[in-house]
Amino acid sequence: VWLNSNVDLKNYRYFKNNLSGLIQQVRQLESEQKLDDAIAEVDKLVYNYEFAAAIEKARRLTYQFRDRIEITELIKRVNDQYRQHVQYLLLKQKDDLKASVSIVEDYLLIFPEDLLMASTKLTLETKHFNTLADKAELALDGSKLNLAKQYVMELDNIKITDIEGGQICETAVFDKTGKNNQSIIGETANSNSK
Repeated sequence: VWLNSNVDLKNYRYFKNNLSGLIQQVRQLESEQKLDDAIAEVDKLVYNYEFAAAIEKARRLTYQFRDRIEITELIKRVNDQYRQHVQYLLLKQKDDLKASVSIVEDYLLIFPEDLLMASTKLTLETKHFNTLADKAELALDGSKLNLAKQYVMELDNIKITDIEGGQICETAVFDKTGKNNQSIIGETANSNSK
């Protein structure tokens, strides 16, 4: 172009700049299309109740498409839809407290910052514990020792977690005479937590 004297350099620069602008617009459109396709993939995962995969993909998009409000809205939408799904499952499983706790635990693995669901989990765990303790007591009163042992074994698997940051908790266990007796839970006084 520079060697050809018949080329109008002013027009050449004009067309060159316009062509650069068009190339940039095409790149922008390709990027927008990729974003739209990725959002559609996340929506499909949510539609198929694959919430863990959906949130993982959505969170990866935050690195690929930085500072995009669409990604923030997508993550919030996945969170909302997963929470609604969990609430539906809790209603469906309302008689199975152990299964309900498990459902909420799975949700909290993905959204640990959700304090409402953490509170729901604590409430369900408390109800589950109280139910098992009541059933064990009733079985003992009815001289059904095998059934009582079964309930106590389920109580044996309870996990104690301090909800304020997961710090080490202190437990106190008392026997029927009111004395502190850590051996009931297989520990000794002043032992370390596991």
